[in-house]
Amino acid sequence: MNILISSAFNSLGGLVIVWLFSKEMFDLIIAWLPGMLLLSVVLHTIALYVYARMDSKRQAEELKKILK
Repeated sequence: MNILISSAFNSLGGLVIVWLFSKEMFDLIIAWLPGMLLLSVVLHTIALYVYARMDSKRQAEELKKILK
């Protein structure tokens, strides 16, 4: 659920910035909104998986040091 929320805020924030910069550019890219949302969800999911894996390894190493 957090991934969906962060993806939505990320995409909407980017669209607001584009809209503030150029309304014509916003009109051109708004048709790509579904693809942008899907890509954002996929990339946030990958980033979370990689981060969780790295954090798990770090915590395992810390636990090994504590147990020695």
